[in-house]
Amino acid sequence: MLVSLLVAAGSGWGLPEMARQYAWNVDNINEMQVALGHWVAAHTPPDALLALNDIGAITYISERPIVDLAGLVTPEVIPLLRLPDRDARLAELMAARDVQYVIIFPTWFPDLATRRDLLEPIHRVTLVHNTIAGGQTMVVYRTHWRK
Repeated sequence: MLVSLLVAAGSGWGLPEMARQYAWNVDNINEMQVALGHWVAAHTPPDALLALNDIGAITYISERPIVDLAGLVTPEVIPLLRLPDRDARLAELMAARDVQYVIIFPTWFPDLATRRDLLEPIHRVTLVHNTIAGGQTMVVYRTHWRK
């Protein structure tokens, strides 16, 4: 009985901090992914093909077709992620599929993010206090594939 009481008291002690962390996490998702989903819905054609490395809220809110650069819903991406020239191979895949917009954390794909001949940054969201997102900044790029 005493042990149960001590465990319950110890768990309760941490609840305020867990609540603060949860609130920051929700705020981060709203400020970044939800905001980007609304931006995409307002600034891209309804049939625009997106490539993303974080598909959740952006895909749900924008209702755009996607290529998942993490491979969860686009499994043919997975073998490319293990290659030394990963970013170049992903660019080839996106060009072959005629992806119109790429939305990524630049720190996840540094070689791809610097390819100004292929990707033009047109919008970005940066979190001041990131507690859950895969990076501080997420960027929307318009593509310019060579045909």
